[in-house]
Amino acid sequence: MSNFTAEINMFTAWYKDCFGQSSNHTYWEQQHKQLLQSLSPGLLEEYGEDYVNETKELFQSHAQHANPDLSPVIDAIEQALLSPRPRARYLAGPGVGLMYFIHSYCPFSLSNRFLQRLFVKKKLMPRALRKQSSFELSLGLHNNNNNNNNDEEKLKLP
Repeated sequence: MSNFTAEINMFTAWYKDCFGQSSNHTYWEQQHKQLLQSLSPGLLEEYGEDYVNETKELFQSHAQHANPDLSPVIDAIEQALLSPRPRARYLAGPGVGLMYFIHSYCPFSLSNRFLQRLFVKKKLMPRALRKQSSFELSLGLHNNNNNNNNDEEKLKLP
């Protein structure tokens, strides 16, 4: 058998890990504390502890609904390894084909909005972006800085 290299992309649904850590609440609380302690004060200020907490809770929510049956992933890996002509992509799990279709064939703005609403149910933005967006709102979206230099023409004397 000769050596060969194949690049294969695997798209999977949400599965529980085989080590059981994805649903281990105590483990993720420890990871969360360690993350908060290891972040620089500036970075923690920019993201905000409330944003980090919401992200942890969202992850734990997904972990509770994760599929413990890894057989679709194992089957796709096995197909990729044993196939004389492996495909470029393998889709493992329910709903992944629909997500891949939407991501590949719909305009980015539409697919991004759909996939974010489906998976990223975040209510908070990082603190720095919240400050920035409130600053932009206070300035107003319609300012008169159009840089056309028309004002200079008006000021010229005949």
